[in-house]
Parts: sequence; structure tokens; C-alpha cells
Amino acid sequence: MMRVLLLICVLTLTLGGYVVANPIPTPTLIMSREYISIEIIGFDNILRVKVVGVYPFKKLDFHKVKMYFPVPYNVDWDTIRVYVDDKPVKWRISDWKYETVIGNYPVIEWTISPVPKEFNVTVVYEQYVKPSKNGSFEILYAMATGRFLNKTYAKQCIAEIRISFNGLPLNYGVRIASILPPDMGFNGGYTTEVEVKSGCCREIIFRKASKPFSPLEEDILITVYPVKIMEGWIPYTPSEDDIKMELSVSDSEVNVTVFITFRHAGFNVTWGTVSRKDNRFIANAEVYEWTGPAAQVITIKKHTYELGKLKPGNYTFEFRVNGVKMSELSFTIKSSSNICALLFSFSAIAIAAILTKIAS
Repeated sequence: MMRVLLLICVLTLTLGGYVVANPIPTPTLIMSREYISIEIIGFDNILRVKVVGVYPFKKLDFHKVKMYFPVPYNVDWDTIRVYVDDKPVKWRISDWKYETVIGNYPVIEWTISPVPKEFNVTVVYEQYVKPSKNGSFEILYAMATGRFLNKTYAKQCIAEIRISFNGLPLNYGVRIASILPPDMGFNGGYTTEVEVKSGCCREIIFRKASKPFSPLEEDILITVYPVKIMEGWIPYTPSEDDIKMELSVSDSEVNVTVFITFRHAGFNVTWGTVSRKDNRFIANAEVYEWTGPAAQVITIKKHTYELGKLKPGNYTFEFRVNGVKMSELSFTIKSSSNICALLFSFSAIAIAAILTKIAS
């Protein structure tokens, strides 16, 4: 089972060689935002997930900070990286655990000294997530760790969790729920839940805000589960980054080749024909994805649109998918008279050179 995580800090203020606890709830270390990316990067009966968390901090008083970070027990330990303002930081395994509704997390720790006035902490790791008996996968993001922050202050903390399904087959659904930890809640009951099908979107952003002057008190539980769907072709719109275009011109004869990169082999493209309005060419392709099994290999499909022999001028080629504009290419056809004039100029120079040589 997969567990995703968040940050806990234990802070100390060093003055004259003594460790002094500050009993006054004034701003000392502030974290008002946090940004977490959870990306499913592979699926072959188990999920491979990459997690990147970015945590901006501000401080006023502390000179030394020890931070704790819960990690899943089946994390790929070799992939764990910790950075402070893009500088790598050494971490170690702590001797305590963080309790969640799906089990206990081991915890890593590191120390920051001296503490910058403002800094970002970034944590990166990857993990293999095995299915449960019913074929579902659980990913828990330990967002409620904020309740352990010692002598910290912020008017409100907002967490943004960006979840990407690019590596997930279409016959899976995803539930995202905010859930209280075992020592605070009612044994796994959720307070908020969102449910989507992976085929309807490839990414979802989930935001959670704390109560005023309080930390975030709920973890985020993500459940990926199989759903039964009819096998068939459904419309699919690739991203702009998946589309490339190349222009070729020969004697004013213009061709445009379009390349589309797909994440697996189960795609079909009907390229359609080109329509023209003034100096704008429009091609509309229809793209469909197969909802059943497909070879999990990167597939590139291409097609060349012939625009014909064009007169001198400025032109635009627009490429659409399922009626949606995806990309366009602008180009210029120069006048052939300019080429003839240039060739005549070179010929006149050559003749003048020959006459000069004869006269000499």
C-alpha cells in the first residue's frame, strides 16, 4: 500500500549555549502554503509513483531547525532526496513512527543550521504500490503532520495536491478524500471526497485549507480502483506538447508533416483533409483511444498534408484535433523574381569578369 507524506518540524532557539523554548505564540516559523505533485509514472499490476513536495518557510527567531518527514514503509529508499533552496541535505532514519489509517510510517529527519529568513524545503521520492485483495491501490498523503509543529504560526495554511494519471489505464477510477488520523477521527471516515474516472482527465488538482490560525488536521487518502467499462473507441485529445509539425518547401510546393506522440499503442487517427480560407490552411484530425487492453509502448503517428504550389506571400497552417485548435505554423513563400534577379546579377558579374580578362 502506498503512503504519501508531509512535513513535521521540531524547532529550537539557541541563545548563549542554552536551548530556550519560546512560550509566546508570535510568528517564529511560518508555512502558509505547500505544493505536492503525485504522478503515476508506471503501471504493470503495481503502481510506480513519483512524489515531489515543495514547502516554503519563513522564520523570525530560530537559528537551528530539526525537521521530520514520514515516508511509506515500502518507499524506494534510494530515490529519497531532500533539498533546502536546491541544495541537497543529508537525512537519516528517525527512531519514531507516524500513525496513519493505513499503517505506520517510518520517519526521516534532518537539521538546518543556520536557518535562512526565507527558504524552501523540497522532498522527492518514488515508490512501488502493490494492490490490495480487491485490486485497488491506496496512496496516503500525511498532511495532518502540521499539528505537530512546535511554536509555529500562520493565519492559514493551504495545501495544493496535483495528481497526474498519465501512467494509469482508462479502466480505473480515483477517489480523493480528506480523512482524520486514527488518534483524532472515527476510524477512517472522510469529511470530503471527490471521485473521477481516469479516462475523463489526466490530471486533477485538490486543494485543502486549514481553519484560521490552525494547522491542517486531515490526511489525504487517494484510492485507485478498477472499474468495469465497455471496450470501444472514445474521443481523445492529446496535449499540445505531444504534437510536432515540420514544413518542407520545394519549388514553391509546400508540405506540412504532423507528428503525434501517444503513451500507448491503442490510438487511432483519421487525418482528414485540408481546407483553405485566404492564406490560412486548416486540417482537422479525429483521434480515438481504445478503452480495452493495448501495448504499453510509446507510439508516434505521422501524416503529411500537401498544400500544393503556393504564390508568394505569408501563410498559416492550423492543426486541429476533434475540432479543437492544437497548434499552428506560419511561413512565407518568397517571390521567384527575386531569385531570377539574383541569378542575373551573378551572370552579369561573370560576363564582366570574362570581358576584363580578354581586354587584358
